[in-house]
Amino acid sequence: MLDILRRFVFSYALTRIVSRFIGSFKRPLVRGGQRWFYLPYGKFYIRLSRRYVEPLEPLVWCLDIAQIEIRERFQRRGFGRVAFTVFEHLARSHHLGAVFVECIHNEHLYDWLVRRGYKPAGLDAQSLYFRTMHDDH
Repeated sequence: MLDILRRFVFSYALTRIVSRFIGSFKRPLVRGGQRWFYLPYGKFYIRLSRRYVEPLEPLVWCLDIAQIEIRERFQRRGFGRVAFTVFEHLARSHHLGAVFVECIHNEHLYDWLVRRGYKPAGLDAQSLYFRTMHDDH
């Protein structure tokens, strides 16, 4: 029961701080940015950038998850799933084209991302995965 409450608090806090980060850029988006986020459950390095994503238009605004690190005592307890749910929800609600996950050094994460609908991007399938936000809800 305590984990359910912790995941709810984590989801709420992460949604608020990342939404503020994305919303801090003037519309229409002209330039991106990056920022570290530190929470009691983990730390995250997130960027707002433009990327080429097939089959979308040539350059679309994307949320890049450059680093995600869930603290050891919260691993394998649903906090990573909550984080990605938040990132995907915010990308959709802010009309971003995709979510990218960079520099993956965790073999368990490859299959997990594919099960969530992410695809390898580029030739090095272990360093960059993406999921478009337009074709799923």
